[in-house]
Amino acid sequence: MSALAELYSLHADRVWRIARNLLPELADAEDLVQEVFLKVFERAKQFRRQAKVSTWLYRVTVNTCLHRLESESNRRVRLEDRADRLQPTASEDPSAISEREELRSEVRRILDDLDPTTRAMMLLRDVEELEYRQIAEVLGLPVSTVLSRVARTRRRLEQSAQVRRLKPPA
Repeated sequence: MSALAELYSLHADRVWRIARNLLPELADAEDLVQEVFLKVFERAKQFRRQAKVSTWLYRVTVNTCLHRLESESNRRVRLEDRADRLQPTASEDPSAISEREELRSEVRRILDDLDPTTRAMMLLRDVEELEYRQIAEVLGLPVSTVLSRVARTRRRLEQSAQVRRLKPPA
């Protein structure tokens, strides 16, 4: 197996997840995976080994997503939650299910309001579990910027959750 085929085999699922979470349409994410790997295959000789191959690949992925979003700026983007964590179980109380659905909607609203770069930071940190240094490399930003934006976004999410807890039941 060639190195490029192995790269695809190892990372195609993650590239798809990143694209799926940053782009609004499933078909766009599927197209983007092909586009990203075509770019990687075309530019493989330009890779300078200053970063890990995976970091370079995620940078190409995020940049391609951001470029596509800029060119389609009239389309809203949403970051989907991990559905497996939020699916109700048979034994759950209906009010707990309802509360979780409200929380999911609030998180989506907040994430939808973020600029695409900050949304990408949150995705790379909390869904893909990349290190802050890797996120900074992927996005071409200082680590301090990544740290502050992620912290600010988390505070906003926490404040929203606190406000929800203070609301009297309807």
